[in-house]
Amino acid sequence: MQVARCAPALCGRKPNDLAADTACRQSIFVAARRNGTENRPSRTATRRMSDKLPAERQPKLEHEGETVEHGLRRHHDKSNTFIRPETQRCAMPWTFMAIGVGGSVVPCGYWAYSQGHSLGDTNRQTLDEIWNGSGYQELRSRHVSGDLEGYPCGSCMAFRHCTIGHYPQFEFGDVLWDQGFCYTVRIGERFWERHPASGGDMILLEDGVPLPHPQALHDDIRRLGKGRYSVWKGYIYFSTIDGSNPALNGRKYELRCGDDVTMLSRLDVDCASGRNMQLAYEEYCNGAISLAARPSTLGYIGTTDCNIDCPACSQNELRRTGIGNRPETTSDVLAHVRYLREFIWQGGEPYMMPRFRRFIDKFDRTLNPNLSFSFMSNGTMLNQAELKKLDKFERLNVIISIDSFKKEGFEKLRAGAKFERVMENFERLLAMQDWPKRKLSVAMAVGKSNITEIADSMEYAMRRGFRLTVQPIMVYPATEQLNCFSDFSQQTQGWDEAFAKAQEFLKRTATQDDQQGFCAVNALGMFGEVREIYELAKAENAETVELTIAVDDPEQSIARMPRPGFLVVPVSQPPDAAVAYGEIAPGADACTMHIPKTRFDGPLSYALYADLHDFGSMQAGTQGVIEPGNKAAIKACAAVPPYSPTVRLKNIHYVKQAGRFKDELAAPVAQFLRGNEPDDRTTFDERTANARRVWPLFLINHLRPFFRQRV
Repeated sequence: MQVARCAPALCGRKPNDLAADTACRQSIFVAARRNGTENRPSRTATRRMSDKLPAERQPKLEHEGETVEHGLRRHHDKSNTFIRPETQRCAMPWTFMAIGVGGSVVPCGYWAYSQGHSLGDTNRQTLDEIWNGSGYQELRSRHVSGDLEGYPCGSCMAFRHCTIGHYPQFEFGDVLWDQGFCYTVRIGERFWERHPASGGDMILLEDGVPLPHPQALHDDIRRLGKGRYSVWKGYIYFSTIDGSNPALNGRKYELRCGDDVTMLSRLDVDCASGRNMQLAYEEYCNGAISLAARPSTLGYIGTTDCNIDCPACSQNELRRTGIGNRPETTSDVLAHVRYLREFIWQGGEPYMMPRFRRFIDKFDRTLNPNLSFSFMSNGTMLNQAELKKLDKFERLNVIISIDSFKKEGFEKLRAGAKFERVMENFERLLAMQDWPKRKLSVAMAVGKSNITEIADSMEYAMRRGFRLTVQPIMVYPATEQLNCFSDFSQQTQGWDEAFAKAQEFLKRTATQDDQQGFCAVNALGMFGEVREIYELAKAENAETVELTIAVDDPEQSIARMPRPGFLVVPVSQPPDAAVAYGEIAPGADACTMHIPKTRFDGPLSYALYADLHDFGSMQAGTQGVIEPGNKAAIKACAAVPPYSPTVRLKNIHYVKQAGRFKDELAAPVAQFLRGNEPDDRTTFDERTANARRVWPLFLINHLRPFFRQRV
């Protein structure tokens, strides 16, 4: 499953005024990703590209309500609305814990993007020890004091692009505080589809009694409260009779249109998760540093096991090393489910985890009636029988990874998955969708191969009524990264046209009402993050140095390599820090690439890799070092050693090798494999020395699509 990419996703935040309502309710998201590790300093992808650019070449991007300059934020609050003091403080340190493969822990989906380090290690500590450990306590203390300068949260992408101008607020499921006495709840999608033009005829009841002031002005709801409400474009803006928080007061809220009634989502305060949310909110408002409440949202990447073989999947680097979580971690995570509002269980492919399957089979909703169960899948094993099991979850959030809606592109990028099978399963999921309780989204990793499809994919999502999360590939592999090139002008042909088409589509849809499945976030702002990556790369590649490496290959080794090419990286840096790359064809006597001058301020090393998707396939004796200078072109050479091809083991091999291929997985995996053609590709050898150090923390960004739905 491709995760070496960037990723914002969608959110349920509601606009604060009518002018913002139209522009805000959309749902394509992006967020440029960059990995962070404890052992090696890491800069964000966009910062790494732009911090050396002269000020006059820093790209400036206009978004709805703000101007974004790299490294600067100037927020223009046109609404002059009232914001409660505690909501200016990010709620994530009091609510969210994400656990990555290898035990790394972060407090949100953007932490590693902002160079954050791990706050704990579940392979050595329990969840409770980490939750009140030094890392989380320092994080909360920083937010309480407002001392965020030079801290990861000081450059938060959610602040810049999602909740523009303030941090994510505390949430109680689907009930969101708007302003003053006003709260918003999204009306169930199917109910709204039955009555799209009947907003004025709908009655809101509190414990069976109609609230007294329907069709109120939104400003009056915010200022005066006392049971005023309005049905507006698929949402209810309302206030309670006594001004209490409807998520916490224990009352039942129903919306009626004739004889048709729907229950609005609310928090059950009489169970462990409800009491935990109440306590967490109290501690959040009071600025507590050591907490009695447990996390209310928990993300867990339990495995890298997978049943397909995406050639560009960054988790390939981990599967070969056997990095994972100790068995006690899964038990610890499951022991916390009773306290959670949302549980996000990730892979790999989660359906390859026996305990994931058992959790679904045995879950009893009475254990936690507030739980929203979330996971991301490649969609290959979500057959009709598995989908039926998901009916027991009242709140469900499923994201399917689909990198192209065209058969040829899909099967190239997601090797081993059959387009027809995945789309058939996707259609079944789409039939189950009923926002906000039953959510379906598509996560699309966007790289060089499919970036020109972005507008068509958005139009398809709008037409079919689902959310699309655009995740730019930023770290691995170089052949797909949007910030690493061999010849920028040649490789980006058609990109400007694709961006213009997507921008025009988003502007056009911003004027359309009630695109419930597609809309809920400032898509223009989120699309701006993708465009920012591209504009920074364009500015960076305005001046380059041409590097030509002459190749001496007497044994014709390159012809036997699966994906040969050179990576150019700063001296002493790992291959994921490449500043340029070049592919080389069999029989070629040289490889030429263009290195941005802004990233050539120190010595660079180059080396030949048998497979540019395998950091362990570097060929001995092909390394060299080049020094910066005033030359427009540099020549170097590399002698290629003899090479013997190795057969790439399928991902399913690593599951068996680790002893995780249990009997209960044999039947579903066999069913999946039946009818799939064998993959006879030969690829790279199995050396992955850099994987254990580089990838575990970064892979927590895999959780960002779910996090963005909460921003």
